[in-house]
Order: sequence, then structure tokens, then C-alpha cells
Amino acid sequence: MIQIDSASVRFGDTTALQELSLHVPDRTIALVTGHAGSGKSTLIDVCRGVVTPDSGSISVDEPIAVVTQSYQLPSSLTALEQLVLQGLIRGVPAAEAERAGQELLVALGLDGVDRNMPDELSGGQRQRLAVARALAARPKTLLLDEPTSALDRASRGLVLRAVRVAADAGAAVLMTTNDVELADWADQVTTLA
Repeated sequence: MIQIDSASVRFGDTTALQELSLHVPDRTIALVTGHAGSGKSTLIDVCRGVVTPDSGSISVDEPIAVVTQSYQLPSSLTALEQLVLQGLIRGVPAAEAERAGQELLVALGLDGVDRNMPDELSGGQRQRLAVARALAARPKTLLLDEPTSALDRASRGLVLRAVRVAADAGAAVLMTTNDVELADWADQVTTLA
């Protein structure tokens, strides 16, 4: 669950978020839209705890997994190792973590790149790998900042299906986007001014 009550964030004279309230229950996908500079990335940063609101309160169930616009993929791990590591962190046996990782790669159209390093992947493949890595963590809260921005329609569909599976399994999902076509896919939509 994500609970945001009257959260405001200011950076100097700039107000990034103004009195925002938002409730995202478990098993729910909340889409946040808005123009560039409306505070979408700031909202993700507040929810993941790297920005403290100037007022209001935030409550987010853990564990949290995040996909940022920079993907933050460790350059020294192959695509599959990125996912296996998430399973190992959760205490999953190595063989099971590897099997689950392979399944996620296939689900996101990344079969065949399991031994590739991130810098050997295209931008769209890196974006899907970042989503796969977040899903491999089996989070209670999934925070996605523009996770389909570099994707064609087919790849976007793979990501949306995988995110829906995570929500159906119990995650609260908060996803920012500039893609208004996704409004019908989400359970709730908030537009930042």
C-alpha cells in the first residue's frame, strides 16, 4: 500500500509537488501523468525515500522496488545475473532464482540476452531489464518512473502485462508516464498540474 497525505516538496523557490494526496491499495496500479516538470519523478523519489517532503506524510509498504529513468543496472552483472541476485537477496535457492529469472526474461521479450552485459543491450532492452529486475525482487511496492518511454508498442505490451501480474499478486504499483493511452489500462489515474 502507498499512502500519501498532503505532501508538498519545494526545491528553493520551485514547488515540485503541491499538497498531493494519493492512496494506492495493494493489487492496484496507479498511473500518474503530467507534463514535463510537473513532479512525476519527484513523486517517485518521495515514495522511495530519497526526497523528504516539506510537509505532509508518506507511508509505503516494504519491500520496495524501483525503476528510474536511468535504469541503474550494475554494469558488472549479466542480464540474468541481475535477476538471480534479486532472488538470492530474498533467500531463494540459486536454481530457483535462475529459473524465475529466465522466466522473467522470456516474459519481457529478453530471451537470448541472458548472458549479455547491460552495455551490450539497446535502450529498450535495458528498460525492460530494469523492469524485470524490479519484478524479480517481488516487492510489496513497485515504483516505475516512465518505464515504457523507450519501448515500441509490442515491448510496451510485454511490460504492462508483467506489471499487471505483479499487481494481481499483491503489489501496489505507482507508475509515472507521459503516455495518456495507458489510462484505460490502470486502475486509477492522477494527473499532476
